[in-house]
Amino acid sequence: MDSPGKLATVVESEMQTPLGKTISMKAYIITTGVIFGLITLAHIWRITKEPHLATDPFFFILTILAAALCVWAWVLFRRGSRL
Repeated sequence: MDSPGKLATVVESEMQTPLGKTISMKAYIITTGVIFGLITLAHIWRITKEPHLATDPFFFILTILAAALCVWAWVLFRRGSRL
């Protein structure tokens, strides 16, 4: 199994496209973190408008999952910027 330090190195690394342009993994992590954060906020807003969703286990699990993925993206971003 890969160590967390190796994962941070992969996040920080850059990939080369066939055209030779450099694509930063940080842009991907920021984008996905923002998207999952917006999904989480939309779910929370929807729960305030439709309280019955707070008791729906599937909706609750999806909200927690989106929040966890947002936090994970933030952690990877922060870990990558320290290297």
